[in-house]
Amino acid sequence: DNYPQFSSEEHEQYCRTLANLIPASSSLNSSVKNAKYLEKKRRFADDSMFKTPRKLATDYSEWTPDEIKKRSKELYSWVKTRWKY
Repeated sequence: DNYPQFSSEEHEQYCRTLANLIPASSSLNSSVKNAKYLEKKRRFADDSMFKTPRKLATDYSEWTPDEIKKRSKELYSWVKTRWKY
């Protein structure tokens, strides 16, 4: 298990949330899809052509349910300031 800090319920709850989805090229995504976070973090920092994965690698030393919640709040704040309705 590459993410033992997630219970089965947490995995189901957070797996497909926006905060857990990271834009990456198809080749990078394919090569890290089941890797442990530390490996993903290194690859995002070194190999990503996109800013978001590089920023994630810098800002998050680990990937836990609490980190996903934190990122969700950050994304919400970012969206709210850019797309006012």
